[in-house]
Amino acid sequence: MGHDEFVDLKISNAMAVPLAIENAELDHGKFYVNEDMDMELAPEEITETVIPTRASANICSCGEKDSLLGTEGSLDLVDQSSGAQICTLNWGCHSYDEEEDNMLSLTNRNSDYLVRLPQNISRKGSLGTLDIRIGKMS
Repeated sequence: MGHDEFVDLKISNAMAVPLAIENAELDHGKFYVNEDMDMELAPEEITETVIPTRASANICSCGEKDSLLGTEGSLDLVDQSSGAQICTLNWGCHSYDEEEDNMLSLTNRNSDYLVRLPQNISRKGSLGTLDIRIGKMS
């Protein structure tokens, strides 16, 4: 059941400098290797991710196998050259909770950077692959 609730954050770096992921955390679920939900990754492994210039990386999370809970977590996106935090990306995939809809949101947003999220996400069920684009204001 829990594996049915997943999100694949496809983060594209449109900047001329590397993009780092820091402080990856989960309230529910697990991180996993792209397309293999049984190959679990520790949050520390996600935090080691660096997305090169004009490249992308997939950060995947799902509910625990046989769990009614989906996945819920957050991570920080950081300009690796300056150390500036760009934003905190938050997600929640809760289709087994009738009271709560899925969510994707930004907090701690730095106005020197552009962050483009999908316009529409599924309210229930899996969030699926979500394209997120990061750039720097000119």
